[in-house]
Amino acid sequence: EVSIMPHLHVIQALHGDCLLLEYGDPPHYLLIDGGPKAVYANDLHPKLAEIAANGGRLHGVILTHPDNDHVEGLVDFFTDLWMQKASMEPPLIAVEAVWMNSFRFDAEALSLQAIFLPTLPPDLSDATAEPMPLEGVQEVLSLRALVEHLGIPVNPGFQGGLVAQDTKPATAPFAGVTLELLGPTTAQLKRLEKEWDKWFARREETGLPLPAAMPTPAAAVKPDSDASIPNRSSILLLATVAGKRILLTGDGRGKDVIAGMTRAGLMVKGGSCHVDVMKVPHHGSARNTSPDFFRRITADVYVLCADGKNDNPDYQALEWLVTALKEQGRRATLAATTLTASLVQLQAHYPPAQWGYTLTVLDAGRHALTVSL
Repeated sequence: EVSIMPHLHVIQALHGDCLLLEYGDPPHYLLIDGGPKAVYANDLHPKLAEIAANGGRLHGVILTHPDNDHVEGLVDFFTDLWMQKASMEPPLIAVEAVWMNSFRFDAEALSLQAIFLPTLPPDLSDATAEPMPLEGVQEVLSLRALVEHLGIPVNPGFQGGLVAQDTKPATAPFAGVTLELLGPTTAQLKRLEKEWDKWFARREETGLPLPAAMPTPAAAVKPDSDASIPNRSSILLLATVAGKRILLTGDGRGKDVIAGMTRAGLMVKGGSCHVDVMKVPHHGSARNTSPDFFRRITADVYVLCADGKNDNPDYQALEWLVTALKEQGRRATLAATTLTASLVQLQAHYPPAQWGYTLTVLDAGRHALTVSL
């Protein structure tokens, strides 16, 4: 029996994340996150149209956590599906299930008009500011409403209707791929729910979405210090297909990935674990990685979804990564969606031949960088 090796299509998602995992024969597809605005129209739609033209469908769509640079493209995609349904057209592509964590969702109360509630135009906020923890709540509610109206199952098999490591279904949710859930924990989701409650209270008082917070100065970055509750509630997955392992980290924190792997029995306390492909957490931010993280979770391919916004990928995090390669005498590929200033600097100061890495960058004008295993 010929096993069909998986491919990870890294969609050009600017400063966000949008990943398509292809596996099996005939090919099956999982879509993980949809990137920010414009990603669907420019790059995700053409890729999905191509898959559908070849008879493919999405077996699952996973929103890792409520942040605009992951959810907006999914809202655009499901709005498209809903418009197609409303005008009796065939859908762009079939979707079998959606995984997403959301709270205080009442399908009856949320009419379709509410989906398109006006929110402040993004240009009113300081582009350099770190968004408030819950910038994506309205978008997640819109996404949930669209998915419900389309009749697509949400989080099938999870106890309590939320995707968490401790509520996962006993049986494999998608045929042909083993998905080991590494996070979030129910405790992390409880913290996220409290933030949602605050968001609703604030919106009821003011009628407005939450404002952007002040940016954190770059110099103040401590390794693995990201305190964002939404980021730390990211759905963290280890996908295994035909013996190949792909680590999907959302905007999670390195420590949380290690803790999840330890709980799942994939590594011993204080030990290490090797995967074939790692999507580097949070666009390569130093707030979500550390020298210890890159030493203990190793990969043959490191995927960097970032375009330089918020200085991602952080030069410091890239230094930690290549230093770990050198220390361990390993070789790896860095697969990036954009050639950022930090990557140019890395190549100048840490020449690839001497530091054990090859840099592959998505060509301008192409929709996706494909990592084949």
